[in-house]
Formats: sequence, structure tokens, C-alpha cells
Amino acid sequence: GGGGEPGGLNPPAFNLRQGDNKNKKEKKAYIPNVNRLKSVAVRAHWTEIPRDSPGGVCKEYKTAYDMICLQQKWIGFTKTVAILQFIGEDFADDTKARLALSDRQNFTATIISLIKKAYRLNKDGLALRQKDFATNKVISSHLLSLFSWLNWRKPYFHYALLFWLEKGSPDSLVARLGELVDRAFRCESAKRLAFDMALRHAFRLCKKEKKEDEKTKEKKDKSDDTPTPKKTADSADGNQKTEKQKADSKSSSIIGTNETAFTFDEAKIKLYEIMAEYIDSHKLNAFRSAFQEPNKAYWNAIGPKTQIAQYEVHAKNWHLAGIMSCIGMQVPIIPYLNDWCLGGFSTFWHASGGFSMWNEFKKSENFGRSFQKIKKVASITSPSMGRTNHWKFVNNAICGSPRVFANRLANPNATWKLWRTTWALYLQRFAHFFTRDFFCSKAVSVLMQENTDNPYMLGFRESLEVIFQQYRQSKRGSIPEKTSLEYIFDADKGLYDADRVNNLFWFIGITREEVATKPRKTTTDEGEEKKAEEKPKTILTNKQEFKGPTALLTKVQAMLKEGKNQMEIFKVCRTEKLGGNKEIFDAIRFARSITA
Repeated sequence: GGGGEPGGLNPPAFNLRQGDNKNKKEKKAYIPNVNRLKSVAVRAHWTEIPRDSPGGVCKEYKTAYDMICLQQKWIGFTKTVAILQFIGEDFADDTKARLALSDRQNFTATIISLIKKAYRLNKDGLALRQKDFATNKVISSHLLSLFSWLNWRKPYFHYALLFWLEKGSPDSLVARLGELVDRAFRCESAKRLAFDMALRHAFRLCKKEKKEDEKTKEKKDKSDDTPTPKKTADSADGNQKTEKQKADSKSSSIIGTNETAFTFDEAKIKLYEIMAEYIDSHKLNAFRSAFQEPNKAYWNAIGPKTQIAQYEVHAKNWHLAGIMSCIGMQVPIIPYLNDWCLGGFSTFWHASGGFSMWNEFKKSENFGRSFQKIKKVASITSPSMGRTNHWKFVNNAICGSPRVFANRLANPNATWKLWRTTWALYLQRFAHFFTRDFFCSKAVSVLMQENTDNPYMLGFRESLEVIFQQYRQSKRGSIPEKTSLEYIFDADKGLYDADRVNNLFWFIGITREEVATKPRKTTTDEGEEKKAEEKPKTILTNKQEFKGPTALLTKVQAMLKEGKNQMEIFKVCRTEKLGGNKEIFDAIRFARSITA
């Protein structure tokens, strides 16, 4: 919302230098003249002021802020701002290009070309009259109406659609144009969502093309480097090359193939890029679990259910603005600070059913899930939920807009103490998902999978291995584990160690502080047998008493006979998908008890 030029933080994914807040002037989040500033300036103030300094966070919110393990540069960063910078970098310093992209006639020509490509038309007149299949609205007129509303966003929106035109497929363009039209004739918040969607899709198209170009280049390089078989008199050079290849493959066995090996700085940059993507998705899921879905569950229970749809467009802006002003957290949805409607707003955590809802939403398995997929939440009825009077907390007649609402929440004046005390509960619920135990465990369990459906994850293991080796070297032999997996994975519990993951993240400037970790006891099979003699245990001899898959137990017994250690057995069983973490370690313990 508002006019002026967009601005924001430089993405930490591309900046290895950590911010130094010591020399900055002490500032407070509260802005006395908030209505006089443009939305960009308000967001920049709330996300960039040093929150660790006195006055950076109101005392009611200190508990919530201290729960967050991330450094401030990651708290206030979102890739949405980086996308704005990415889209605008080609015309940022070119006034002529900016004016051309803001021109309505030029935009009309782009829309005609886009519709012709999407619907496979050959005449401009047909393109101008083409209607969207879902809404039955004329596409060109609604997009032109949206363009007129965008103000400073015009060149960004136009340039994003040029990316669509160049790189999008006809079928995908039909769907995307339909989404734009659906939002173009609605309220200002819906139009803002249309703008965000256009930019994000353009960014995805560019990344996809870049990945394809890299793959093509790799294939070409491989084909160019393929040696032709020749007989030479001097075979010594060939032997030396073979030995070098062997050495290279041996040295890169931990961190990947020769093609994916990283230096420390490269690994750090790669991890920054991966974490920028992951932290954005984590913020979105945290917002869903702490605000969006509980709020929807509240209206689903007490009605009217039309408030659920209203929340997506309006009340969400008030919550996002309150998070940003009070703890400096910028979620990847940029709030519309000039919204005037409170549709869908509620003080849901203060309802009678708020505590029972929180017991479900705070669980790791429900992180980011829709309330409809959580049976105990979806089944809460109106009497159990209880109605709250949220007008005591917020009133659009008093606040006027999300910017005023959020600014008053950040006001340390005693007049607003009741508001701050009420809002503190909501921030603490939100901050729960950024505690060291929750965030580090969730991040590493997701990223270690390197899911091919999420290409940004690729390279996480190799990068983390390089970071670990450097971290291990800095500790001068105090870390006995030789690989990152051995260091962060607790084989006895079958879980990732959040404190150790935190220390690796701290080492490269993602989390706030290093924490002390207890050394693990590494016991051999012989040591375990001695313990068994000293402390007699009940030994199971009947294979039917093992509740896991029979194939898993058979495989574990065979590998134990071969002399493989626990970590090797775990890797093989996970690769072959013979069972989950707990089942594998139960099978190892059971097999050892039989052997004993």
C-alpha cells in the first residue's frame, strides 16, 4: 500500500557480512507520525531497527522475542522483498525503461500478446474480447483496471508479465491469467495479492529456466570432456590422471561428487540461499499455525463461516502488521497497511476453546496444516469454543487501519498496556515455532531429505558437511564425530539433536548463540556386552515379539553378522525404506539382544 518506491533488506542469502547494530542509534518501534509515512518506509522501520537494543521491543513482548533463535537479519528478511529487487534490477537506474513499463499503451500491447499466446489466438480483436473461463470476465479490461490501480508497482507488474510471455506455456498462462482476473475486480487487498502472485510466478519461471540451462550446460560439458580412446607410447600421464581421479573421489566421498564439492565460502553462500527459502516457508507455516488456521477454526465453530474468506483478504493484514511492528518479523506476505476492513478478525486464543486448540496446533506433525485436517480442532462446536468480544481489543473506528493498529501495539505508553498484554499471548504462540528445539529440528529434518519436488533443497547435505568440517576444525579436536550426520543425529533416540544443529547454524550466522552440548557415549558391541553382564536385562528370544517388519529384522541381523556398525545399518535400512527411525533402532536392539 501507499506510494513511493519499494525498498527492503538486502537478502542475507547473498551477503556474507553480518549486520552490526552496535553503532546504530537507539530506536523504538513506535512511529509518532505513522500516517504521514508511506507503507514502504513503515515496513522498513519496523524490520530494520535493532531489536536487541533497549527499547527495541516492549517488555510485554520480550518473552516472545527471546524465544526466537534466529538472528535479526533473518527475522526481518523475506524473499518477497528480494524478488522485488530481482524483478526491478533491470530498470532500477533506467528512467526511460521505467516510464515505458508504466505506459498504459505498452501494457495493452503486452496483454494482447499474452492472451494470444495463452488462448492460441491470431487476431488482436479476439484477444481483447477474450473472457476468462472460470469468471466469465473480459481478461484485458480487468487487467488494465488492475494496472491503473498499481501506482509505483506498474513497472514491476508489467515486467513480470513480460517474463510470463517469454517463458510461460500456453496452458499455464490460461490458469495464471484466470487467477489475476479473479482478484482484479475485487477489493484492494485482493489486488495486492494479484500483484504478489504475478511477481512470484515470474521469479519461479526465471529460476526454472536457469536450472534447465545449468543442466544443459552440464550435459554439454560432459560430452565435450569425454575422452576418445587412444593408444599412446607414454602411459605414465594416464596413470597419474587415474590416481588423481581416485584421490579426488576419495576426498569428496564425504561432501559429494567432484562436481558438487564446495569451498567453505561457497558452502556458506549455498546454505544461505537454501535457508532463505526454507525460513520463508517456515514463517508461512508458523503464521498458519499461530494465526490463520486457529482464527478460521474459531469462525468455523461459532459462525458465520463467511468470515473465513474475509480473513484471507482483510484480517490477515492486521495480524501481519502486528507481528512486524512488535518483534520485527516479516512474513513472506507483505501486509496491506492501509486496509480499512476488519472482516474475519477475532481474539481466538482468548476463546474458551483456545487452549484445547493450541494443544493441537503446537504439535510438530500439525505444523502449517489446515484446521480441517486436524480432527480435534475441526470438530470443536460453538458451545465448546465460546464467543469472544474482539471489539474490546480492536475497533476499526478507533484504529482506522492495520498500520495504526500495529503502531499502537508497539507504543510503550501506559495507555496501551492492556492491548500489549493481550497481544503478547499471540506473539508467544507464534514465537513457539521459532524456538531452538522446534526450528532446528524441523529445519534439518526437512532439508536433509533433499526432496526433488523442492529443488532449493538440493545441495544442503554437501554444504552442511563442509560447514561441519570447518566447525570441527575450529574446536581443535573436541568433536569426535567425523561427519555431519554423525554429529547432528542422535542414534540412540533416533532424532536430530536440535542443539548441535543450532551450533552449525550459529557458526555461519543464522541462529543467535552457540549452546553447550553433552558428548555422546560411543559404545562398541563388546562394551554393550559388558554392560549387559553387569546389569542383567530381560532378553527376548522369540522373533514374533518384534512388532516391526520381518524383512527389516532379517536385514539387520545379516548386517550385524557382517560386522557393520549401527550408523551403517541405519543408512542402508533407510535407503531401502525398510522402516522408520524408531523401527530400525528397535530392530537393532532386538537383534543384539538375541545375539547376546
